Amino acid sequence: RLKQRFGLLDEASAQAPILPLTEAQRVQHEQLAQDVADRSVTLVRNRRGLLPLRAQPGLRLLLVVVGPEAQAEELSRRFEPTAAALRQRGLQVALRVNLSYYEADLGQALRDHDRFVFAFCRHPHAPIGSLQLQGSEALTVWSMQQLPPERVLAVSYGDPAVHDQYLPRLPTAVNVYSSCAASQRALVKALLGEMPFNGRSPVQLG
Repeated sequence: RLKQRFGLLDEASAQAPILPLTEAQRVQHEQLAQDVADRSVTLVRNRRGLLPLRAQPGLRLLLVVVGPEAQAEELSRRFEPTAAALRQRGLQVALRVNLSYYEADLGQALRDHDRFVFAFCRHPHAPIGSLQLQGSEALTVWSMQQLPPERVLAVSYGDPAVHDQYLPRLPTAVNVYSSCAASQRALVKALLGEMPFNGRSPVQLG
C-alpha cells in the first residue's frame, strides 16, 4: 500500500531513472541522519559516575570492538570514526578487535590505558544466526570482567539487551543501535558531555 501510495507500482515509475541527490539534498539527508543519531543515544547505566568522560589531554583509551573474528579487518575500518572523533578531542586512542585473554596481556593493557570502551557490534543479520557471543567475543567478555569496573564502559551498537545478558554487574553501559558514522559521532558527544543522553530504550532492561 505504501508503494502504491507513492506510485512505485506504476509501470512508468518502475522505468523512471534514479536521479542522483543534489548537493543540497545530500546535506539535508546527512543532517537528518545526525539529528536522529543524536536523539537515540541511550544511557543504560552510570552507577559509578564514570560518564561523562573527562577528556583531559593525554587520557589513554583502548577502544575494543567486540565482533565476529572473521570480520575483524572490516570492523577496524568501520569504527575508525569513533577513534578519530576521540583523538580530535585530545585523547590517545588505540583500536583493536576483541580482547581475548589468550591473545592479550591484561596486565600490560591496564598499564597502557586509563579507560576501556568495549563496542559490541552484534546484529542478527551480520552474520546471520544467533545473537549469542561466540569464540573471541565470549572470551572478550570474560576479559572485561577481569578489569577494574570503574575503568570500563560497554557500548552496544546492535543488540540492546547485550548488557543485561552478559554484563549485568558492569556499572556503565550505553546503547547506540547503529554503527553508522552519525551514530558514532553522537556517541562521542554524549560520552564527553557535549550533549545529554537523549534516547529511551525500546525494550525493557533490568
